[in-house]
Amino acid sequence: LPYLLVWGIGFGICIHFRSKNKSAANMAITAFSIFIVNLILSTVIQTWLISSQGQDSTLSLHTSFMIAGGVNAVMNIAGWIFLLIALYQLLDLKPVAN
Repeated sequence: LPYLLVWGIGFGICIHFRSKNKSAANMAITAFSIFIVNLILSTVIQTWLISSQGQDSTLSLHTSFMIAGGVNAVMNIAGWIFLLIALYQLLDLKPVAN
């Protein structure tokens, strides 16, 4: 719940300040959307896997948790990439000439 609250606030702030820097705000909105969807999906998938624990073999349950964890990690990485791109767009950093 704390993550959902923080990401929801970040989402709202991005929408509010979208007129100042549209591309950075869109990147940040995409990042926060990924974080929120990932949190909801991972919670639903883990709950479903735990509730179906007696129906599957231990090996297939372990494999399912590994796959779910891998997808969760990839989505988190994607969200952070979008958020970092948005941050650097806001900073508008220029390369230093040697």
